[in-house]
Amino acid sequence: PIDAHIPTEYIEHERLRLEAYRIIADATDEAALVAAADALEDRYGAVPEPVANLFAVARMRLELRALGVTDLVAQGKYVRFAPIELPDSAAMRITRLYPGTLIKPAVRNVLVPAPTTSRIGGSPVEGLQVLDWAREVLKATRQAPVG
Repeated sequence: PIDAHIPTEYIEHERLRLEAYRIIADATDEAALVAAADALEDRYGAVPEPVANLFAVARMRLELRALGVTDLVAQGKYVRFAPIELPDSAAMRITRLYPGTLIKPAVRNVLVPAPTTSRIGGSPVEGLQVLDWAREVLKATRQAPVG
């Protein structure tokens, strides 16, 4: 879970908040995200942490789109990455690095146990650390580095 939103204290009017969400969601590259962040800062002042987190999530979406991944979703005690087709070497690597990973080649899904602070008895990882973890998982599925 990532606290990523535009607080009403930052942009009071709902129409303007929705417009800001649309601009962020429509960004197709890093330059568009930087321009959107600059525009918000110019108009409303320094962006609060939830808005900065929203931009981090938008950046992750761009990275996922570039890799052809359309789904990065919490699903029970797993996080689902899809669609992903893994060669045998990558499947072995990801199951070694993330014990308990389920690979479903028929539907091109990889379900990785949700990250915790430690393997036994750890608390769920939260905030931007979830995005960092997801990048590491994606690196394990690819031959070339991600991020």
